[in-house]
Amino acid sequence: MGEVSAPEVLAVLEVLDREGQVRQSHRITAWPVRIGRALDNDLSLPDPHVAAHHAVIDHDESGLVLQALPTHNGVQIGRRRLRDGERELLRDDGTPVDLTAGRTHLRLRRAGEVLAAKRRREVLDDDDGAAARVEEVRALLHARDLEGR
Repeated sequence: MGEVSAPEVLAVLEVLDREGQVRQSHRITAWPVRIGRALDNDLSLPDPHVAAHHAVIDHDESGLVLQALPTHNGVQIGRRRLRDGERELLRDDGTPVDLTAGRTHLRLRRAGEVLAAKRRREVLDDDDGAAARVEEVRALLHARDLEGR
C-alpha cells in the first residue's frame, strides 16, 4: 500500500480577535476559497454582519484575486472596500494581506511567507490567555518580593 501524503498547503487564512491575535487558522489546499456565514463556505464565519456568501479568493493568471459577492457591507482589503462584484488582485510581496468581512478581521498568509517573531506574551498565550496571565502574575510577585528585601 502506498503512502497518502497530505495536500500541499498553499496559504493560511487566520481569523483574528480584536487585539490581532490568531483565534482560528484555516489551511488552504485549493483555490477558490469561499468565505461567508453559510455552512457551505470553505470558511464559515459566525458574524451577523457577514453575508451567507460574502467573498471568494481565487487564483488566475495574474495571481490571487479577491472578489466581493452580493453583500451590504462589502469586503475590505486594508483600507480599500470592495462592493458587490468588485475584484482586486492581492499583493504578493511576501507580507500577509489583511481583510475584513463584516466585523471579522482576517489575515491571509501565503506559503513561503516568513512569520514575524512572536513576542513573549504571544508565545505563552493559549486560547484563553491563561498561561500569559500566570506568567504576568509571577513577574509581579517576583518584583514585589524584590522590593520587600
